[in-house]
Amino acid sequence: MVYQRAQKAATQKTKHKLFDIVSRSSAASDNMVLDVATGMGTFLAQLLEKCSADASIIGTDIDEKPLRGLMNKTAKAGTYPKLSLMVADAKHLCFQNNAFFTVSSFFGFDNVSETALAFKQVSRVLQDDGHVFFTSLWYEEGQRVCGLLRNVGLLRSPVKLHSRKHWTGQGLFLTVWKKRILEFGLIIRWTCYPSMETSIGMLSCMPTSPNTEDS
Repeated sequence: MVYQRAQKAATQKTKHKLFDIVSRSSAASDNMVLDVATGMGTFLAQLLEKCSADASIIGTDIDEKPLRGLMNKTAKAGTYPKLSLMVADAKHLCFQNNAFFTVSSFFGFDNVSETALAFKQVSRVLQDDGHVFFTSLWYEEGQRVCGLLRNVGLLRSPVKLHSRKHWTGQGLFLTVWKKRILEFGLIIRWTCYPSMETSIGMLSCMPTSPNTEDS
């Protein structure tokens, strides 16, 4: 119960930090944000309230149903004019190369199968000086939560996982994230833990080099 309360508090703290960073990144560039694996829009609905009136937010998800729910919610809140919704697979984004300066995801990558393909797509659509900000469940050696999760068999081995072709982000060690993200054409700029008691974390990444890959 204590861990669950800590996890919930960490999620809220991370969400607010993500609001602030994504909105500032958008305002400092082109006032656009691409959100990947939006789901029910827990993050986007509140981001829309924080962004300026001329902001343009694009939400994407492979499932149409939660996007319709988000559309109805933002229509009632009066923020829908700033929002565009698109049914799209994170592994096959239908945008041109170098299209976005700011990309976000609120635990979305944790739910994408073959996460490597999603990150390759994000790297492709990011501008050379762009940034992707996202939250995820990942762990660092020394966290007390690691011992608890190992005891119940929920923490996966970083050695075995690194050798797998297909993987999802949920439950990774930070060391694995760093190695794999470099393979996707991204480099981690910084990481953030709201609390060492939890597995909630946020990462900021940007392309390692100019993108020449075809869409």
